[in-house]
Amino acid sequence: MQIGVKTVEIYHRFLCGYTIEQLTGALNQIVQDSEFFPTIAEIRRAVLEQLAPKTQPPVLLEQRPGKEESARVLGELQDFIKKSERIDAERQAERIRKRKELLRRQAEAIGAIDGKQETPPAS
Repeated sequence: MQIGVKTVEIYHRFLCGYTIEQLTGALNQIVQDSEFFPTIAEIRRAVLEQLAPKTQPPVLLEQRPGKEESARVLGELQDFIKKSERIDAERQAERIRKRKELLRRQAEAIGAIDGKQETPPAS
């Protein structure tokens, strides 16, 4: 199967916020479960599943965990939320950085054009 340049660019644009380790783990899982080339949505879903805390089936009331176990699970959940917020903040900061860089290049290009224009001689 050949993958075109445009396809690679699109996948990069939508997946560049993830680390290589996250993508590798997700793709390793997808390759085992799928017989088709993964979509961006499948890759993103697999990454998020890796980041989510591992859950267990519901327990009966008589099997309810004690305070220590509840505190541990609550801590894991809080860690997951913090990690998710950090990842979101990092992605947003990267988008802002890229946008600033694009605007800087555009401003430089405009300045280069303006600098090359001849001004009429003063009368």
